This record gives sequence, C-alpha cells and structure tokens, in this order.
Amino acid sequence: MVNLFLGYFFVDPSREMFSFPLPFLGRPLLWYGFLFAFGFFVAYFILIYLLRRYFLRFPKVEEKDILDFHGLIYSLKNPHDKTGERCKEVLFSQIGKKRSEFYLQSKLPSVIPAEVKKELIQALNHMIQGEEFSLQKNFPFSNYLERFFSADHKRQAANRFSLEESFPGVFITTKLRAKTFAEKLSLYVMVGAVVGARLGDVFFYQNWKFYLVNPLSIIKTWEGGLASHGGVIGILLALTLFYQRIKSQEKEIKWIDLVDFCVIPTAFAAAFIRIGNFMNQEILGTVTTLPWGVVFGHPVDGQAGTIRHPVQIYEALFYFTVGITLFALWKKKAWFLERGRLSGVFLVAVFGFRFFIEFLKEEQSVWLSTSSFLDMGQCLSIPCILLGCYLLFRKKALFQKLSLKRNER
Repeated sequence: MVNLFLGYFFVDPSREMFSFPLPFLGRPLLWYGFLFAFGFFVAYFILIYLLRRYFLRFPKVEEKDILDFHGLIYSLKNPHDKTGERCKEVLFSQIGKKRSEFYLQSKLPSVIPAEVKKELIQALNHMIQGEEFSLQKNFPFSNYLERFFSADHKRQAANRFSLEESFPGVFITTKLRAKTFAEKLSLYVMVGAVVGARLGDVFFYQNWKFYLVNPLSIIKTWEGGLASHGGVIGILLALTLFYQRIKSQEKEIKWIDLVDFCVIPTAFAAAFIRIGNFMNQEILGTVTTLPWGVVFGHPVDGQAGTIRHPVQIYEALFYFTVGITLFALWKKKAWFLERGRLSGVFLVAVFGFRFFIEFLKEEQSVWLSTSSFLDMGQCLSIPCILLGCYLLFRKKALFQKLSLKRNER
C-alpha cells in the first residue's frame, strides 16, 4: 500500500504463507522459511551449471570415472559406432596377443584384474589425447572451452564427451559428476549456513545468559535470529570438512575452488533471504524522509508508524546485482577462472557494501550501544573484506595454472 499524500510505502505482510499448520510440524509455513529454502534451491541449479563447466577442464579418464568395467569391455568387443570401433582398435594395438585372449573370452571373471583396468584407462586416455578421434564439433559448452582454452584442450574435452555418448552407463558423465558433487556440497553448505548463522546470532547479537538458562531456544530458528556473518563462518567450516572428505578422490580440486563454486550461488540465495527478512518485518532501517521510505505495520521492534529505509530491499537488489555480474564476468573473462578471484571479488564487494549499508540499519546487537561508531555488522564485515583483499592480491602459488589462451591471461 502506498500513501501518496505522506510519501511513503505502508506494508504489513503476513509472516505466514498459509494460516493452517503443516502436517507433522504443527506450524504454518512462513514466507521467510519458504524464501530461505527457495534461495538454496536456485543456488543448487546455479552450482550445477558452474560445476559442469569446471569439470570440462579435466577430460582425462581415471578409474573412479568408470562405473562398469564389465560393460566397457563388452562394448569394446561389440562396438556399435565409429567411436567404439576406434577405441577397440587402439586398445588391441597396445596389448599383446596373450592379453587379447582375455578380452575376447566369452565369460569375464567377476573381478577385473587391476592391470586390465590400467590398460583400459591408458587406451581411453590415448583416445582422448588423439588428434583425429572426435566427431563432435558443437558439443555442450564447446563455446566456453573455445573462449578460454587451447584448441588441444577443446579437442580432448570433445573426445571425452564422445566416449561418454558411445559407452552409455559405463562412465560417470560430466553432467552426472556435477549433479552428484553439487548434491553433496549443497548439503554441507546448507547445514553449515543454518548452524553458523544461528550460532552467530546467539554469540554476536543476543544475550548469552538467556540461552544458558534456555538452551533449547537456540534451535528455534523459526522465531528469527540468523546472522549472515555467522553463516559465512559456518559455510567456510563446512567447506573445510567437505574438502577433507573429497580431497583423496578429487585431487584436482582445492579448498579455494570450493569457495569459488559457492560465491555466485550464495549471492542469489542471500538476495532471497533478505526478501524473507522484509516479509518478516525485521532487520530494520533507520528513520528516513525519502519518498520510498517504508512503514511496517508490525515491525519486530514494535515501533509501528516509523518511516524507515527499506534496507532489506537495498541488500536484496545489491546481492542480485553481484550474482548476475559475477556470473557474466565468469563466462567472459579468463581472469575470473583463476583460483580465488571470484571469492576475493565477492567478499570485497558484498561485505564492503554491507559495511556501508549498516549505517542505515538499527543496531541489533545487545553488546554495542547505539552511540557506538561501528555496529556489530560493520565490525564483523571488516575481517571478510580483508580476507577478500588477501585472495585478490596474494601473488604466490594461489591461483590455478590453466591452459588458458595467452591473449586472455
């Protein structure tokens, strides 16, 4: 509702999407909870998009990439297209007559010997590195590879894609690998974000004495109280745990790569969360006389009738802008493919903006008075900005060495 005479927006959205309680939970669905979940849903699909292109940088076949060695051998014995025939030719040119008898026997052993697996992987990689193998000219993401990588690398990725198509069900395809990786990573990030944000609110903004007496209140996230800085700490710790889990299997991925994967999806998720804060009538702005000021009907501080800056909308719009901008730059500029670049720009931009937007917010922490020059959000933003600067300007052994085209470096 807009009050044209007084020049402000009056808003009083219901916190509940529906008035009836959800089954099993016994509580109605809140707009904040829905937008929080929807933000992660959108972030998940953006993450898959980024990962599918990232994994194209590593076309070499490893043992973990093959789901079914029996199926691979059977397909080589009975090729159904030119790719399979060529792969069979390469394999049998590399092994002796005695070994050929193993592949040609009617019944294979239940366990494929390690030396056979090694031979197969060598043959496949020989095919991938070959010059006249792939028939794929415009395979998915070929433009992405052509923009940033050498012709040799693009050819190898096309060869890998041809193998995946010629031997269905045998390989973990790039698409499946990205989807599986995104599911696992998203679970860690979501848990880390929620736990970190809740504990961050408890430690940085609330009175600890209350939670010492009422510890179960810590888990009542539906009552509000999630701190974005705590969410960042929780996500970084979750990424550390996830990296420890996958580093032996995904040797080409480093911890900073995981951070880079997450920053663009996080920007979009954060934007939806801020819209949820607006629906909740929380994280309130300071008093303003600007014509787009907002009057909440039931703000969390109980001061209805006060014309405030709609800081939640300011932040949401900025986070959408950051996400779209970084996504566009990541697709067009090789500089953003290097390790730490996306993370550095994200941290400096988001928390630099967060530092200044805090001047338009009411103080939320019980630990700082309204007369303090810096509020809690600004104090917590400074380390994030410094970390971003460190990632951007560190010179030694941090950024990924890729076979990027020289004119793009």
